[in-house]
Amino acid sequence: GPVEGVGILRPYYIDRIENEDIDAYVRINYSESDPIYDATMTVSISGAETIEESDLDNLQMFVGKSGDLVDVFGNSNHPNVTLVDPNYTGGRNYAFVGRGDDTNNLGVVKLALPPSDVETADVLETYSVYNVLEEEIDAVIELDQSIKDAILAEAGSPAYFDASGFLSAGETVPEGFTADFINLEGMNPFVPSQVRDLNISFLE
Repeated sequence: GPVEGVGILRPYYIDRIENEDIDAYVRINYSESDPIYDATMTVSISGAETIEESDLDNLQMFVGKSGDLVDVFGNSNHPNVTLVDPNYTGGRNYAFVGRGDDTNNLGVVKLALPPSDVETADVLETYSVYNVLEEEIDAVIELDQSIKDAILAEAGSPAYFDASGFLSAGETVPEGFTADFINLEGMNPFVPSQVRDLNISFLE
């Protein structure tokens, strides 16, 4: 039948000397029985802040492959992140949806920066990079809109990439990107508060 499996890894159990202080867990769910994709994988990580003092503690990401196209969406939680406003507390998720074309080396991504306590997956518009950065700039300094627009010129959504890296962001679509490829409707990240509270463990 279709290949399916779940793996849970803990670095401490792989090497108890080198990883003595690492209390992270990694869970991988893999399936080839999805009705839409040839293969899917969901990667979940909890306790990652113990790995070399990472500012990321938890992560959850879905990957679905269909032919040469790969869809991804997910969140990473950063409990101590500061962007522009030094007085902001509570952490943020980096929440994203995206698609890659393995043949043409193209990628498109929408990124949001919701607070970690948000309890809905509908975050891509309200907490877009542009909106969050503009709000944080306004919290620390009063600037003319033209200056803010110049600062945030590359903060639009979505962002476009090719083999050389970042191309542009916003409404102007670079050459080679089709309407079907950049249509990310129907994909949402996970709920930020659930990723913040993610806890993976072995049964005792």
